[in-house]
Amino acid sequence: MFLLKQATHRMLLQHDAAIGHRFVPNQNARLTNEAGGFFVKTNSSGFRSDFEFTPKRGKRPRFLMFGDSYTAGDNVSNRDRFSDQLAKLHNCEVYNFGISGSGTDQHLLAFRKYAQQIEADAIVLCVQIDSFHRIQTPFRPSIDRVTGAQVRVPKPYFELVDGELQLRQVPVPIEREVHDDASDTTSSKRNDNLLDKVHDLYSLIPGLKELRNSSLLSDAGSRLITEFKRVRGHHPYPDILSDQTPGWQLMEAILKQFISEAQPLPVIIFPIPTRDFYLVGMEPVYQSLFQQLDDPQNNVHVGDVSTLLAKLPYQERLKLSFEQGGHFTEYANRLVAEQMDRFLTERDIAVSPSIPIEESASRSLADSGGHRESSEDQYVLGISCFYHNSAAALIRNGEIVAAAEEERFSRVKNDRRFPHQAVNFCLEQGGINQEQLAAVTFYDDSALTFERILHSLAAIDESSSRKMWKTIVPDWARSKLHFPQRVRQAMNFQGPVLQGDHHRSHAASCFYPSPFESAAIITIDGVGEWATASIGHGQANEIRMLREMTFPNSLGLLYSAFTHFTGFKVNSGEYKMMGLAPYGEPIYTQKILDNIVDLKEDGSVELNMEYFAFLRDVSTTSEKFDELFGGPRRDPESRITRREMDIARSIQDVTEMALIRMARHARELTGEKNLCLAGGVALNCVANGKLLREGVFDQIWIQPAAGDSGCALGVALDTWHTYYGQKRGPRSPLSDQGGSYLGPEFSSDEIRGYLDTHGYPYRELGEPERAAYLSAALAEGKVVGHFSGRLEFGPRSLGARSILGDVRNTEMQTTLNLRIKYRESFRPFAPAVLQERIGDYFDLDRESPYMLLVAPVKKERRITKEVAAQGSGEDLLPIVRQLRSDIPAVTHVDYSARIQSVRREHHAQFYDLIKRFEQDTGFGILVNTSFNVRGEPIVCTPYDAYRCFMRTEMDILALGNCILVKSEQPQWPEGMGEGLENEDVYAVEQVEHADVYHQQIGKLFDTSFWPQVLKMRQQGLGLIRETQEYATSPTVWVDITSKEIERTQFEFASSLTDERGATQKMANAIAARWRDGDSSALLEPVLAKALQTAVKHPQIEEQADELSESVYVMF
Repeated sequence: MFLLKQATHRMLLQHDAAIGHRFVPNQNARLTNEAGGFFVKTNSSGFRSDFEFTPKRGKRPRFLMFGDSYTAGDNVSNRDRFSDQLAKLHNCEVYNFGISGSGTDQHLLAFRKYAQQIEADAIVLCVQIDSFHRIQTPFRPSIDRVTGAQVRVPKPYFELVDGELQLRQVPVPIEREVHDDASDTTSSKRNDNLLDKVHDLYSLIPGLKELRNSSLLSDAGSRLITEFKRVRGHHPYPDILSDQTPGWQLMEAILKQFISEAQPLPVIIFPIPTRDFYLVGMEPVYQSLFQQLDDPQNNVHVGDVSTLLAKLPYQERLKLSFEQGGHFTEYANRLVAEQMDRFLTERDIAVSPSIPIEESASRSLADSGGHRESSEDQYVLGISCFYHNSAAALIRNGEIVAAAEEERFSRVKNDRRFPHQAVNFCLEQGGINQEQLAAVTFYDDSALTFERILHSLAAIDESSSRKMWKTIVPDWARSKLHFPQRVRQAMNFQGPVLQGDHHRSHAASCFYPSPFESAAIITIDGVGEWATASIGHGQANEIRMLREMTFPNSLGLLYSAFTHFTGFKVNSGEYKMMGLAPYGEPIYTQKILDNIVDLKEDGSVELNMEYFAFLRDVSTTSEKFDELFGGPRRDPESRITRREMDIARSIQDVTEMALIRMARHARELTGEKNLCLAGGVALNCVANGKLLREGVFDQIWIQPAAGDSGCALGVALDTWHTYYGQKRGPRSPLSDQGGSYLGPEFSSDEIRGYLDTHGYPYRELGEPERAAYLSAALAEGKVVGHFSGRLEFGPRSLGARSILGDVRNTEMQTTLNLRIKYRESFRPFAPAVLQERIGDYFDLDRESPYMLLVAPVKKERRITKEVAAQGSGEDLLPIVRQLRSDIPAVTHVDYSARIQSVRREHHAQFYDLIKRFEQDTGFGILVNTSFNVRGEPIVCTPYDAYRCFMRTEMDILALGNCILVKSEQPQWPEGMGEGLENEDVYAVEQVEHADVYHQQIGKLFDTSFWPQVLKMRQQGLGLIRETQEYATSPTVWVDITSKEIERTQFEFASSLTDERGATQKMANAIAARWRDGDSSALLEPVLAKALQTAVKHPQIEEQADELSESVYVMF
């Protein structure tokens, strides 16, 4: 069966009442493995195949093949299985009915239900030796995804009663018995626990790989394990030791029944060995048992594929299986296919004349991913990770194929680890494997980022620097500075690994997909390598960066500091503060401008570092900041007060002022009438709306994934257009990114398979019945979970993974916040409005497809009355509940709304639902909020959606065309809102590691780093000063017009791409990219020692980054 390490967002197997389980039909899933990955492609019958199974045979002989995961082809793609290789060798058709995790009893039942009416020339039974155990049990073990409990999944089985087979447990029930006892008393497979531990140590632990593969052990190692088993008198398969065992007698009866039902077709039996036999070296004694059935005169043939594999030299046998799971490699599959072909030829079974292989063209399925690859196709994979929300994006010939954030798959909010699952999805969507990539490219220049970190540590006091060194440097030295090697290890990729520039990646993410032939570009975030904001100019396929602000002066960090101070979580709570702002008054605006930030006329910002602590502490703000605002930051668990409301409004005003001034400066520099925006600050839709109304630019296009996740797409496009010099395609009024639906989609087969497997009641409705049903439910005040089409890329739900409500309902905002989302009552909700109806509801004269513009509700729709107690009250709920317009559920306290306009060409099913709601109610607009609960990512899969549905007070769930009603569902093991903690509280405490590696890195601070810092200070070196003159210059923009981008800037030095290159050369290569050459001479030796220490203590497996409340650590 598929391993837990081969995590996939796809559902691969579904319940089958006749045979227990089979593959989900019409599936095309990619799973990762040690070779990089493989595709699981199924046909409409629910079996792995690149073509449909048709009843009538063609000119070539046809074999029907049955077996378990070895036959189905776990860990290899269809074309690499022994069945498909046999088809080529024997010039025949092979219909592969293999089912992972099944036994020979289920194969007989699969023959009866799915194959008996198919014309064939022979039947091939592949009996994997584990089947002796499987046929004697009424269940297969599994794990419940929700509770984590061990469960027994029922399966059909036969019993021998007076020599006759009696079929049991059909139809197969769906109920799964909880079975927490790890010992399986019904098992016929005997495990030797001591031997298992020895063998796992010998065969599986990565640290012993070199020893295991050494010539010292070779065949002696396997002989030692075999002898160990013999001395202990242990055999894992006791049923194969005699023809009198219950297991063999049952197996023999099933095989004879199979032979009987297949007559008059020849039946060929191939026993398939487990790793115990072909790797460890146990004798395949089972072969003699099966040989008793060999009866060529009566069309029964028993072949042998085990002996050849067992006799190979040990080094060759190591190539036969994957270490995880033990399934055949492509090489082993080829050897087995050759043995099968040789046996069939010797027995003269269905030997074909030389008829050309037509590849069943009329019946073949589309290539993997639905794209037929051309030799001219070039793919670039972009990756962002390690700092914020990790993501991956794939482009083909400059066109966007896929993009997704890792959190959607891992279910870890803002997951910043290497995006294994997002990468796998992108390759799946492209229908390719990693070797078909032209390049993998990273969105950031890690060398420059690390230089900024070292200079930051050098700018603060020794005690604070030591503390931050221990927190930051160990992970950088061992992981973040080794991106090319991480890619090689994680993806088994040997092609070019490139890198971009953080703010250039932001710029590329918003310019290249935009509808503009040329445009000004503004990017604003916390910090990239050194830049915190930039101004660029995009023309055709070129981007020129003109200006940048550098750390620590940062509008993004300023906003995040206030986010922290008002009691919200940095890097995820900024939108909460933005939503809180309209409840307050801008009474602190001038105080902020007079003391904390010097806002220049050109939009650049200079921070007064006396008010900030993010360089030296886990807090973002200093005691002086507390004094300025009359006390410390709000505790996340405490009530929001009038102070927080007013602070939120004030910093929002400052942000809007800065953005408008930056835009004016960008227009002066470029002369352009169009603007492209990206960076985390570009998600401030209130500021975006204000900028639009100011009219600085005629048109604005904002990257929907404006944060770091969008940089994965940006660096892929920048690599294509800048590094490879490829042209952009013709522009159109709509963006190349469409509706930003770039994530995975789930077919009706997959959704039905999930629901049927678990017995969840549903009804399936086509169009227009679906839209009519949901529209009526919404009009009745019901809350609908809407799961349709491809997942959105970016932080906003745009109809594909949305929770929907009626905009006319006066209680809808409160209901959604408190009963569905389990979050703060003040949080506003967005309207999804038909594109052609925007002007009927809002003062907005253009589209807003990504929910990134805030505009006022039209005056004629407002209910003008005083908002009671807005100026002094601190209880927000009465204010929230006040009626403000005829679309109250989406009208914020200031009569504004964050708008999503919906085009049918972007999402037909979502558009049609809103259109039907308009026909029914006269309102072409719905409440649209993200399909998740507090603290969790937006749902990705049908399972995620159903779980969220059952944990909240949602009324209806629409999974594609499958409609589920809450009152009809079985009881869910989790309570409503269970397990949801305050997402603004940091649950992971910073711990001081006591292992040798962290201790040695810690010592380097005192022995190497700080002495060099003292030398830097003596020489007046360093690019950061914690205390310096404030507000003395008219601008902090730096002119970078002369810094033309060169191809070499995308390339890593060879010492960084080689497998664990020499540490001194690595340090040289990293330091060569640093900006401050004088300081580099002092800091490079420190880096070399840190890298040398890291190489001596490599990570055995990827470890999750620690969470930190420090903006500095995050960036």
